[in-house]
Amino acid sequence: MVSDPLNTTNLANFISIGYDRTDMDLDGNIIYQGPGNERAMQLYNTVLSHPANTSFLANFIVREHLP
Repeated sequence: MVSDPLNTTNLANFISIGYDRTDMDLDGNIIYQGPGNERAMQLYNTVLSHPANTSFLANFIVREHLP
């Protein structure tokens, strides 16, 4: 993450170590940009694969629904 205190050169593909709410696959590595990044996984798993997103729009709004 760019905001990681160890990322002193502000690299966009810096890998932060540790578990955080942004660590989607819970592997202890937080990757903002580059191969295996967390944002792409979130986009696919929550937005593009949502059953109501029949047009596969990247800007589809997912509304929370509690049972």
